[in-house]
Amino acid sequence: MNRKSVILINPFIQYQTDRNARFKNRRKVPRHYPPVNLLQIGGLLKQAGIKVHILDCYVEPNPFSFIDRICTEEDVIFVGVTVKMAPLITIAQVISYYVKSNYPEVFTVWGGMLPTILPDEVLREAYVDYVVVGQGEESALALAEALASGKTEHDIPGVGRLDSRLKNEIVLTPQKSDIREYNADWSLIAERLQAEQRPYYAGTVTTRGCMFQCSFCYLTALDNSMDHLRVWYERPIDMVMHDVDSLKAHGMNVFTFQDDCFLTSPKRVFEMFDAFADREIYVEQCVTAVRTITEEVIERIHPYVQTIGYSIETVNQDLQKILGKPVPTDVFIKANELLYRYDINSSHNIIFGIPGETDDDIRDNIDLCAHLRGINPYTRFAALYCVPYPKSRLEGWVKENLNMWIPWDLRLISTIDLSNLKVNPAYQPWLKDPDLREFYEDVMAVFEALFSPNRSRKDPQVVAALEKKRIRRLFENALELPPYPKNPPYILDHLLAHSDIPYPQAKFSLKS
Repeated sequence: MNRKSVILINPFIQYQTDRNARFKNRRKVPRHYPPVNLLQIGGLLKQAGIKVHILDCYVEPNPFSFIDRICTEEDVIFVGVTVKMAPLITIAQVISYYVKSNYPEVFTVWGGMLPTILPDEVLREAYVDYVVVGQGEESALALAEALASGKTEHDIPGVGRLDSRLKNEIVLTPQKSDIREYNADWSLIAERLQAEQRPYYAGTVTTRGCMFQCSFCYLTALDNSMDHLRVWYERPIDMVMHDVDSLKAHGMNVFTFQDDCFLTSPKRVFEMFDAFADREIYVEQCVTAVRTITEEVIERIHPYVQTIGYSIETVNQDLQKILGKPVPTDVFIKANELLYRYDINSSHNIIFGIPGETDDDIRDNIDLCAHLRGINPYTRFAALYCVPYPKSRLEGWVKENLNMWIPWDLRLISTIDLSNLKVNPAYQPWLKDPDLREFYEDVMAVFEALFSPNRSRKDPQVVAALEKKRIRRLFENALELPPYPKNPPYILDHLLAHSDIPYPQAKFSLKS
């Protein structure tokens, strides 16, 4: 046996291969977001003398052989899995069951958003010994050191377990509020980092959380013991630059940032972009709130940025109140005009199936999207369903105003699949009527065909839907939109094809 080790796992969404096939015309270089959270945890464990293995099921062809090899050759303390919502849960359970069945001496640990929000359900329904809640670096290290020394009964901040002495009651020690920020250790996946960004693109985060509290957002589901995680938190810029420099050392200079609201603080944004310019860094895509898109900010950063995403959700003001996101329609239009003027593409989410939504509301959303595509033919839209995630403010609104209760458990949560455009009345009970479900699925199919490059207008479901008068009426102002151009605006694609382009001129020109 070698020195003690830990396996940290990023589970695989089983339909990802099919999903990539649908989106193949978006990017010439298919790639995934690197598991930054695991690299931060792994870096701290590594500093403490624990050997760390990163198993990313997106890129590892046989994760179970990987587990067998490490657990057979090394003294593994625990297998840790980061778990969000949706189908990730199923494969995370399979992995945990496999470990418990074949290596009973190895502990299983789940961290991430799901166990943070639903620690009780995870401990009772999954094959898990411990959960790590909140920002997990320090908790994971303390847990690893305790388990390595044979201490299986302990109260570590941010760690939960079933206590056999208390008739399997849940024991969850609240996380400290003064959690430090830690650098990611990119050496843990160094062999997979290179200029072509296969399989990982250059991605990291500059902030955590969001200052805006939309009712459907997971941030509203965090309980009071983790109140410090609700606010927007800035990572120190020197730490952001540590990530940037680490990836740039592998030839990666086109970045995508995963912040919920990238442009919140103009002063901070300007400081970061000065550092980006010194390093000749591009930003292929970032996400923000529409109200943070101002001319002062865009005029400053536009030479280096290709796409900015922001969510629209709905234009109806009453429905906006349900979602906790009131924004006048003209704000969206002015933001897109501003971005297009500075040659920046835009991408947007639209939420359908909000309780109380009418055909006129749907049509208004579609008409706005058509208007925005009239401004910029490249702008993209993703249609999503309204989902009241567990413990979110939206779930509370559904209970209070619709008198509907959703029986959330891990099996039901694992069926949430925002990419397949299907209604699920188990967690959307206001859409349980079969005719209404068929209507919304028709709306989603036609919307995707008209407002994203991922589906053909000749798709049989789209053709059949448009033969229905109700559907055709909703989309009548969008039916004449031209197809998406065949050369999508991605800096990396252009830079790889023309490596001699001087900085910062690799940005795709929307107007030409």
